[in-house]
Amino acid sequence: MIKLFHKRFLLLFFGCLVGLSLLAPLQPTPAHAAGQVQITAPMVEGAPIGHVGTPVTIAGTGFDNQPQVLLFVTTNADPGQCNPGTAPGMTPFSPSTAPIQGGAFLVNATWPANAATPTTPYYICAIVGTTGTLSSNAYTVAQDVSITLSQPDIKPGDQVTVTGANWVPSQGVNISILNSGGSPILTQTAQSSNDRNGAFSVTFSIPSTTAPGTYSVLAYAPGNPSEHMKATAQLTIAEASPTATAEPSPTMTEEEVTPTPEASPTAAVTPTPTSTTSSSGGTSPISILIYVFGGIGIVLVIVGAILYIVFSKQ
Repeated sequence: MIKLFHKRFLLLFFGCLVGLSLLAPLQPTPAHAAGQVQITAPMVEGAPIGHVGTPVTIAGTGFDNQPQVLLFVTTNADPGQCNPGTAPGMTPFSPSTAPIQGGAFLVNATWPANAATPTTPYYICAIVGTTGTLSSNAYTVAQDVSITLSQPDIKPGDQVTVTGANWVPSQGVNISILNSGGSPILTQTAQSSNDRNGAFSVTFSIPSTTAPGTYSVLAYAPGNPSEHMKATAQLTIAEASPTATAEPSPTMTEEEVTPTPEASPTAAVTPTPTSTTSSSGGTSPISILIYVFGGIGIVLVIVGAILYIVFSKQ
C-alpha cells in the first residue's frame, strides 16, 4: 500500500514538472525596455536644450524584428511607467510613429507645442510591440527668448545696444529696427552664444537724418519660424537737438555811447630863439636886427652929440 502511494506520488511530481516546462514558453514576456532611445540634437553643454519649434533628432537602436515605433512625450522619469498600458495617458510626439529598419529608427522633427513648459525636462517614451523604452536623456524647454535695449529713448546720431538672452541652441539671429509702417531702417545679424545663456549683443548707430517717432526692434531666428523664437522691444527716437548758432553782438546807439573825456589843452611852450649859423654862410635874421638896432643907436648918439653942441653955444 505504501509502495503504491509512493509510485503515484512520484508520477504526479514528474507530471507537474513536465507540465510546468511546457507552460513556461507560453508565459507573456514582461514589458521592459528592449532597445535604447536617445535625443541626440540639439545639444547645449552636453544636454538637449531648446524651444518649441527647435529641430530635434531622436535615435533608437536594438529593436529587432519590429516594423515601427510609437513615440510619446512624458515628464515621468520612471522607465517602468513607459509601457503600452500607460501610453494612452501620455502626450503623442509629432510624428507619433516612425519606421524601424535594421532594428533602428531615426526621427528628425521639431519640438512640439504640446510640450512647452519652460525649464521642464521631457522624455521620449518609445513603444515597440509590447515593450516600452524611455529615452536615456531629456529635452529641456528653455526660458522664453528676450531682448533688452541699452536706452529706450534716444536722438538721431545716438547709439543703442540690443542684448539678447535664451537664444538656445547657438544660432543666427536677425535684429531689425522697424518704422511705424513695419519697414526696416537698420538690420544686423548676430550669433547667440553656445551655452545655456544663448546671449548676443549688437550696437546700432542711428543716422542723424532719422525722423522722430516710435520704432520697434524685432529679433527672430530665421532657422526657427516659431513664434517662440521672436522678441520685440519699443524704441523712441526724439527730435534732434537744434544746433546752437552764434548771435551777433548788439550795436550800441549814439545815446548808449559813453563820451570820452576830452584832454585839457596844454600851454604851448615858446621856444627860445637860438642863434644859428646857416651852413651856407648867409646872414641870419637875428644878425640883421643887431645891425639895424646898432645903426640906429649910432645915429641917435650922433644926433644927441650935435644937439649938445648947439645948445652949449647958446
